[in-house]
Amino acid sequence: MIEMILKFHISKFCFLVVIFLTISFLSSRGCYLTTGITSKASYDTISVSEAKELIENNTDLFILDVRTETEYKEGHIESAYLIPYLDIKNRQDELPTNKSQAILVYCRSGTRSATASSTLDSLNYTQVNNLEGGFTEWKNAGYPFETGSFVEPNTNTTVGTTSIVQTRPSSKEQTSASLTISSTIPAFELAFIIQVIGLFLITLKKLRNKE
Repeated sequence: MIEMILKFHISKFCFLVVIFLTISFLSSRGCYLTTGITSKASYDTISVSEAKELIENNTDLFILDVRTETEYKEGHIESAYLIPYLDIKNRQDELPTNKSQAILVYCRSGTRSATASSTLDSLNYTQVNNLEGGFTEWKNAGYPFETGSFVEPNTNTTVGTTSIVQTRPSSKEQTSASLTISSTIPAFELAFIIQVIGLFLITLKKLRNKE
């Protein structure tokens, strides 16, 4: 009886060890058992003075306003591109192609922009800056802003006698559709999990047969 209890506890311990090693292996690979789960956000939160300095010193900066069109019309940072924070994933083709391009994200007070920054981080953008205090702090600091409806930046190209207007999604540079890389389990890692579980079940069966 005691021997059976010991075998049961040993089997249970082995199972927990297998699970722990599997999770540790996947974590070291930056993967997760469930798709759609991302790592902790790694964006930066900066003050309005830091944001102003970033704008002045970075000509390639992509400024992203994640508020509503009504809010944007009432006042926005110059050259800001408007994409409401809940629409970012559905409008990825309007974001910079270069995932390492610096992005400044702001809303009214900093709450929606924090969510938007997390979304951009999950889309593998590496230089995301969330404006602390949002547009409210920007105005309170006395920094310049514009009013008026959002109009996508255009470039005009003339072919022969025909003028072609091409819409560009970026306020700073021409961008094209971007590719989203999700954190899912690669096939070889899934096969590793199946093999480990299979090995454990075989071992457990042998232990029970010896009983």
